[in-house]
Amino acid sequence: MKNKILLLAAIILIAGCQREEIQQARSYSAVTEGFEQSRTSLDEDNRVLWSAGDEIAIFENKDVPSRYQVAESSAGQSSAEFFLIEEAQSGTAAGADVAVYPYAESLTLSKMSTGAYRVLGLDVPEVQKYAGQSFDSGAFPMIAVSEAGSGRLAFKNICGVLRLYLTGESAVRSIT
Repeated sequence: MKNKILLLAAIILIAGCQREEIQQARSYSAVTEGFEQSRTSLDEDNRVLWSAGDEIAIFENKDVPSRYQVAESSAGQSSAEFFLIEEAQSGTAAGADVAVYPYAESLTLSKMSTGAYRVLGLDVPEVQKYAGQSFDSGAFPMIAVSEAGSGRLAFKNICGVLRLYLTGESAVRSIT
């Protein structure tokens, strides 16, 4: 009986000493460039803000992107935290972390002989939908390049925005 109690105590002691590894979700912090700031929607001060559900592609030192989504707490902010939702399985080393907004499955990355990076597969919509006091989500593409593994992204706008102020009593159906 004494041996059984000692054996049971030893098993409990061994089990109690084991540690369960807690794996932290990878995340990146992102800011947008300022021209009064800009991004996926505009506020009254023309700052670009991240919207709920925004996704970015991050080529994490490889030529195949992982998919990240904005944290709920970052919606409506010009700086944001993004969390991994789908990791790239393989890829060739790229030498830096390159991020693209908005995420698209068709995105590819290559490093040119000049050391610059080329992103292909980004679709800029020919026709954009109206979004009051702003622009449609996904209609304002941006790119960030940072040191591999830094976890920080400083996005630069790759297009411009034209804000039109229309006055009068007529309804506008489209602008071409």
